Amino acid sequence: MNDAFLAALGICKRAGRLCFGFETVKTAMQKGQAEIVFLAYDLSKKTQKELSFLCSQLEVELFETAYDMQTLGSSIGKKTGIIAVTDEGLAKMVKQKFVSHREGI
Repeated sequence: MNDAFLAALGICKRAGRLCFGFETVKTAMQKGQAEIVFLAYDLSKKTQKELSFLCSQLEVELFETAYDMQTLGSSIGKKTGIIAVTDEGLAKMVKQKFVSHREGI
């Protein structure tokens, strides 16, 4: 896996500081555990809208990625379109990798 963002998600998974799937991420956000949420671009518009609303209400950063569910999920070994990082330090690291990758740095 050459992509630093996807590799960072894998690190979070191995550290046990990541959750995925709609209900799991929603619960983590409601408990104040989710620091940042990433979405696959091919997630349903309804789910994107609902997560966007929840993130804005609960003040959780949300990013739509340029990855499909298969690729995003490959970083953690499960097909998923929704991933949340639950550790503040790891969330900062993953966000930095995501922004750097998106901007081509």
